[in-house]
Amino acid sequence: MNRLRSAAGTAVAAGPSADSRDPRVAEPAAAGLTVAADFVNLRAEPSQSAAIVARLERGTAVTASERRNNWVKVAEAGGGSEGWIYAALLDGPLPPEN
Repeated sequence: MNRLRSAAGTAVAAGPSADSRDPRVAEPAAAGLTVAADFVNLRAEPSQSAAIVARLERGTAVTASERRNNWVKVAEAGGGSEGWIYAALLDGPLPPEN
């Protein structure tokens, strides 16, 4: 088990995967995501060939509920459209892989 130091200088235990955890992976309902590209297509399924549900602009706040490979299922903050966005087009912590 790895050991880390707290701000007070005391040793604290860290699980074996603490160092290898992707810092962009959050808990299942990831808040704090925003669209990182000028415009992105929100798709009905996690595929580039899936139907486009909506187009979102840079800075649009979204909440993620699921991730499959490089795709993240999101809903616009405030109850807007729901669909899939390619993960590289988002800023913020991603949900864990399903």
